[in-house]
Amino acid sequence: MTNLYLASFILASTLVLRPLEACEITRPQGEPVGSAATSAKNLVKNSDLIVLAKATGYVSLDDLKIAVPDLPSFNTLYPEVQFELVGTLKGEFDKPIKIRGWLWEKSQLARNQAVPYIEVGRTGQGLCFAFDYRIGETYLFLLKNSNGTLSPYWRALAPTNEFVVGPDDPWVVWIRHELGK
Repeated sequence: MTNLYLASFILASTLVLRPLEACEITRPQGEPVGSAATSAKNLVKNSDLIVLAKATGYVSLDDLKIAVPDLPSFNTLYPEVQFELVGTLKGEFDKPIKIRGWLWEKSQLARNQAVPYIEVGRTGQGLCFAFDYRIGETYLFLLKNSNGTLSPYWRALAPTNEFVVGPDDPWVVWIRHELGK
């Protein structure tokens, strides 16, 4: 567990010491700026795969043995977290999911706002994306396939990897309803 705390400290230090970069909501070219519902509908439409998955741990503890380079890249700074597939809402997939991010001991809190969500929750607002997960908690992933890799990190500040309390969570229900249209 000491290694986890050390890795977390290194990550936090790197993020604090790097130059701050502005993050803005991105939209695919030609997508109109509209209401929360329009934005969320486009997220659902543009996702290649939408799944519910439960965090189970790091893919490899070797991922935590990372050096902090002068210019950290996404692949060296974030280890892979393994997720057990709980359910598929859009697309076909039956394997464990691997997403780059960090495991934290602090429990996530359910969002206290109306659906549809229009921006990332949890800790994503300062970093453009939410990279934090907790073992045993369930997340709703809106994934995009980029060069053979599925990732929730395809739309800055968007709710593409949200903590949910289960299949009856309001965000999951809203997306299921949207997919049923």
